[in-house]
Amino acid sequence: MLSPAEYTNAWLAYILAMIVGLWCFWYLLSKLPLGRLRMVLVCALAGFLAMPAETAPNSAFLAPAWLMAISETLFDGRDAFARAGSPLVAAVLLGAGLGIIIETLWAFFQPKAPAAAPRAQHPASDAAKTRVLRARLARARGSH
Repeated sequence: MLSPAEYTNAWLAYILAMIVGLWCFWYLLSKLPLGRLRMVLVCALAGFLAMPAETAPNSAFLAPAWLMAISETLFDGRDAFARAGSPLVAAVLLGAGLGIIIETLWAFFQPKAPAAAPRAQHPASDAAKTRVLRARLARARGSH
């Protein structure tokens, strides 16, 4: 059994790891073309990771709900999932809903960038660019 100080330190370490994990997840999603879904997914994951559950009925100790749901399902059967799993599902849905609200507000209040004016192309400039590119290509082929 953990002392109260060890219990607090364990939760602080878990929260720090959760924050780092959420930042890494945000960074990974920034490289994908998911744009509007990123905030929803990160908030849903935050709800999944941050939801605590009692370690036993009427216990003063808490553990991450996803760990409790997995362990109770494995060791006590599928019916035991509801004790920690129901609040976990609610936290994920609440997190996703919060992400939708944040993303909607962000899109609503974000200043719109002015539309770029179409650039007129001069036919002579295209011909000059083509001559320069052909000259570079000829020099590159001649140097090998």
